Amino acid sequence: MKIRAMLLTLAALMLLAACTDQELIDSLPPIPPVPLDAALPAVQEQLRELQSAVEDRPGNGRAAAALGVHYLAYQFNDAAEVALRRAVQLDPDNADFAYFHAEARVRSGDLAGAAESLATLLTHTPGDSAARRRLGQVLLEQGDAAGARDALAAAVSEAPDDVYARLALGQAFLDLDQPRQAAEALNELLEQSGPFDRAHLALSQAYRALGDQSQAQAELARYARYRGKRPTIDDPRLAALLQLNISDAPLLEHAARMHAAGRLEEAVKALELAIERNPDAVSSRASLLALYASQGLEAPALKHFEAGRAIDPDYPPLFYGLGVLRNRQLLPVEARKALEQALSLDPNNANARYELAQTARFEDNNEEALAHLRAALELAPEARHMRVALAQLLLVQGDPGGAADAFERAAKPDSPRSPELWFSASQAWLNGGDKERARQALESGLASARSQGLQTDEQKINAALQSLQTNEVR
Repeated sequence: MKIRAMLLTLAALMLLAACTDQELIDSLPPIPPVPLDAALPAVQEQLRELQSAVEDRPGNGRAAAALGVHYLAYQFNDAAEVALRRAVQLDPDNADFAYFHAEARVRSGDLAGAAESLATLLTHTPGDSAARRRLGQVLLEQGDAAGARDALAAAVSEAPDDVYARLALGQAFLDLDQPRQAAEALNELLEQSGPFDRAHLALSQAYRALGDQSQAQAELARYARYRGKRPTIDDPRLAALLQLNISDAPLLEHAARMHAAGRLEEAVKALELAIERNPDAVSSRASLLALYASQGLEAPALKHFEAGRAIDPDYPPLFYGLGVLRNRQLLPVEARKALEQALSLDPNNANARYELAQTARFEDNNEEALAHLRAALELAPEARHMRVALAQLLLVQGDPGGAADAFERAAKPDSPRSPELWFSASQAWLNGGDKERARQALESGLASARSQGLQTDEQKINAALQSLQTNEVR
């Protein structure tokens, strides 16, 4: 009888648990639909699989969290917040779920909710320095500089190597009108991290507030020099998001491939989608500007130039794109002004050097053009199109040997264009009177054409070899 009673009790408890679980599932917020048609095909497939997993296992917190994190990565922020809220309700003790839910609240504009989520997380895991740093950043964005300072000071104490906590601490001191403490924190950061663009910019603001204009200008120059140079974030959770392509890099890469393949409509669509997802992404604006500029389309190019400058008035690729547009419009004076501005902001911009060489050629200044092309190739030695431009200009300048060498270097590594470049090298050698080097170039071009099955190029080079041999016999 006792065993039977125990079994009945156990069955009743299991039934109660099942009812409780079902009640919990029924209370979960429904995840709103997302516009999957706006995503790339591979992303659509991935998200549909994750959606199906949530539908099949509505009480599984990990399924909800996986969907939420992927939504977050692809910037479906509102749906991400709901999915991650479900995950937290299903597994309230999971610190990772709570952290990602806070991040989703940040990105959907709920800073107060995010701060609340992070504060709750820290009551359960007080040693989570990444969460404490994120809380400080959120408080700083909310305008609570004093609260941010306290949270960030604690984060730095817990994790002295967290340069992003140190950066935010310096910014908190600036907001509190404590520039001396800001300068100390930022200098300590830079000693630890090396060049870091945002830290140099913040430090220039601290020195300006202290009245040290010389140091402020020096840090501003370092900011321009190291633009885009940032240390990696030592945060496994954010690293997981980065691995899921939290940025618009996949769209930008897809757009670049489509542009290179001549599929301009698809390139434009990808870039416009990137801008729609993240209107403040100046890199997407600059890429779309460059695409329109290369086609000489002034109105849309200038639209994105102005929109980009409203986000970041000193972003070098914007001025590069404007220079490309003015070159295509045969306006060398305006092109030069834009490209020189790009180079003053980023002296290592190989594309701006290359485009400035085109400007110099429009102005019949071939010596300047040569100097810019050589400087561009020092920065981007693998840029085939730049080396071809150098070869063509050396021919114009009466240096067939230099041109031939440039054509040969452009032909490597092997590509569908290599046979043509080897042929051009052979013609340059012939112009310089070196028939043996011309023959060697033709043989290299023939081998390249045969290995790639390029029959038209093979026939053309064979004919040139035969002609060369005939002339040698004569």
